[in-house]
Amino acid sequence: MKKPQKNSNFAVVGEITKNILHPILGKEKLLTIELINHWKDIVGKKLAEITFPERIKLKSGNNNEGTLYIRVTGGATATLAQPYSQQIISKINMYLGHQKVKRLRISQGPFPKYAQKVDFSQRKINQNRAKNCQQKLPNDIKSESLRAALAKLGENIKSNNK
Repeated sequence: MKKPQKNSNFAVVGEITKNILHPILGKEKLLTIELINHWKDIVGKKLAEITFPERIKLKSGNNNEGTLYIRVTGGATATLAQPYSQQIISKINMYLGHQKVKRLRISQGPFPKYAQKVDFSQRKINQNRAKNCQQKLPNDIKSESLRAALAKLGENIKSNNK
């Protein structure tokens, strides 16, 4: 198992979870999860809006013959995505650091619910609740910007639980 990277006194959570989940999920599932989490950064905003990575399938024994399965919402978006197939493949391989994907398969259908991310930066914050959250923060947090960010986070969490 890899030794977790350290940042100050904290271990990098992503590295620890990868080490724990790898034996359980396997390489393909971990790669798929990583692609889903970073899809917008990998392919860009425009392609990320019309495509979604479903899974990556690696050929056993030959790791550079993989197939990436992506989903589009309909025939028109499939037509829009098709010309970008080679670009998507090269961006995926560049992100992974080596040639793992050789083919791209496009299927049509709705994106899963977890693919629809909420943009919390555009959400209106209830200032009274945010101030209440900020007052409940420990006094040893001196940075006002950190206190404000934590209060905003607390307000977002409270509003999601209702």
